[in-house]
Amino acid sequence: MFHTKKHLMVGLVAILAVTSGSALAQAEHGFDYSYVEAQFLHTNFDTDEFTVTGAGTTGVFTDATSNGFGFEAAVGSHMIGETFAVYGIADYMAFETDLGVAMTGVVSGNGMAPVEFSELRLGAGMAYEVDPRAALFFEAGYLRTEAEFSGVNGLPGGTIGLQGLDLSGSGLDLRAGVRVMPVGNVELFGYVRHNPNGEVVNAGPASLEYDSELRYTFGGRYRFTDYVSAGAEYEFGEPGTARLSLRYSF
Repeated sequence: MFHTKKHLMVGLVAILAVTSGSALAQAEHGFDYSYVEAQFLHTNFDTDEFTVTGAGTTGVFTDATSNGFGFEAAVGSHMIGETFAVYGIADYMAFETDLGVAMTGVVSGNGMAPVEFSELRLGAGMAYEVDPRAALFFEAGYLRTEAEFSGVNGLPGGTIGLQGLDLSGSGLDLRAGVRVMPVGNVELFGYVRHNPNGEVVNAGPASLEYDSELRYTFGGRYRFTDYVSAGAEYEFGEPGTARLSLRYSF
């Protein structure tokens, strides 16, 4: 399933790249609130060395990096003249990684713990355009986070209760930030985010859970035409995530 979605993302990126053509233009319509976007992700899964104990064995997990993909879509419109906008938004991200794990006790040694991680957000936002080149925005949404463990590779009998573990959590995701356009085809942005499932922590000797975390994102976007743009951003958190994106606005 993960690889199928990854191939769909590559196809969407190719289609959007073709639609951009070779025309370069100054953006005339200001900030976009209706778009579809494909994303390439590079993540740093920071475990804070959480541990799981079971069957007389303790596993201590280490950090890992991974690549993945994401999608984002929004639909909105201006209200109260051209200074206030409202929009609905949805986004999804997923990646696979192998966490290193050092095991001691009945089963001892070093192994790898495969994990599949995903986030789904459904929300709504509002923006106030201070002037044609600066806007403040706020978003609130429902966030669902999943981390599925597949045991520990490289050690006989080394699952220590991780086989088939599905660590899931949901909650209210809040974001507030600013968008600015220093020149017509360049946009810079930044925002602070309250992620209800921001990090994985120990809930006890043999269980894990999510804890909330404040995250900060900074990035920029270059508009090739009024409809096609490319962006880059980094979210500081656990996992920390770099995103490269291709967007089609409508």
